[in-house]
Amino acid sequence: MPKRLSPKTYHRKPRFGFTLVEVMISVALAAVILVAAFNLLWQVLMTQTKSLAMREVQQNARLAIRRMEVEIRNASGVKTGVGESVFGAHPGKLTLDFPGDGTDVVFDSATTSIPLGSATTTIRTLRVKVGSGAPIDLTNTHVDVQNLVFTNFTRAGGLSVIRVDSTFVAVNPGGDSTREAIFSIAESISVRR
Repeated sequence: MPKRLSPKTYHRKPRFGFTLVEVMISVALAAVILVAAFNLLWQVLMTQTKSLAMREVQQNARLAIRRMEVEIRNASGVKTGVGESVFGAHPGKLTLDFPGDGTDVVFDSATTSIPLGSATTTIRTLRVKVGSGAPIDLTNTHVDVQNLVFTNFTRAGGLSVIRVDSTFVAVNPGGDSTREAIFSIAESISVRR
């Protein structure tokens, strides 16, 4: 025979849902996970920005130095007369002698103003001039050449050797630490002829 329930006993209907404590714990855990994920994403973006700035500076520096290497090695000599080459000072100037009239190659730097938003910034670009042609920039407007010094190690009757010391800096008018990049290079190059 089935058991009878006493009048004091009653059936509770099962309750569905979450308590306030469970909801608050879930929200807190979700917030911690989202903050950690945002922090990680922010760090990745900052590292990528700094890496791009450094890559830009290094590419400009290497391409400019490579062009200098080619021209110095193929030159017949270095012109050291008054107004031709400037050694041991920034901004330096290097004039290379090539056979024939009007074929000399000159490496120097020049200042230029570039617009950045509503302001302008002055930078120095590295450039080359071949013969009587117009100078051509070897660095772009994202890079400032802050040091360009040529040193002449040529000895009388010996091989002409030129040392190039240069510092390339990413243009960063706002001073943003994630866009800072500096690359210095020093290389000695000899004339092969």
